[in-house]
Amino acid sequence: MFVEQSSSGRLARSDGAREEHDRGGTMVGTETLNRNGARMSTRRQLLDVARGVASSFCSGNNRYQGAWLPGVLLHEQGPDCRLSFSLAQAAAGLGVLSAAGDYAAQARIRITDRLDLPQHWISGGTLTIRYSSREPSWTREVWLSPRRALDRPTWWFSVVTGIVDDRGRTHQGTTSQWCWPDPRPLPVAREYWDPEGRRVRP
Repeated sequence: MFVEQSSSGRLARSDGAREEHDRGGTMVGTETLNRNGARMSTRRQLLDVARGVASSFCSGNNRYQGAWLPGVLLHEQGPDCRLSFSLAQAAAGLGVLSAAGDYAAQARIRITDRLDLPQHWISGGTLTIRYSSREPSWTREVWLSPRRALDRPTWWFSVVTGIVDDRGRTHQGTTSQWCWPDPRPLPVAREYWDPEGRRVRP
């Protein structure tokens, strides 16, 4: 990659990233600035959106009737399920599947707005979740931390998001986590469930 001077007097890069200059941008170092000196958005940031949606779907904020939604999906759909949800628009209807699709689409809209990216840059997209067996079932993955074996099976789940921009390019984000099938509400502040399912206070 190198920077060259164009015939119009603007700086351009050799990697084909010229969409910024079509809108009056100027390359300064590794960033593109508009005429007012502010950083300009690019479609390459849709990769951050894809990664953000995948990460958000795995977070504890993703709840269904107070329960962690990935665990509820595993409980209701089984470990052999492969579920895909549209990121283009929020899902309609009731039930955990509609809630999952709605969360994914709303997360995409929220993160896109946070990055100040035009919504019309996104022409479509999907979020896919898959489960796989996790053996042995430890309370923690980090072996240096105190841990012990659980008395119940657990499953890995991977979340893959693919966002298609208005030029047909797909931006993909992937993350993974583990859970067990559980439709119970998550504990409130300063309370938690131990691996045996008992609610305890610190």
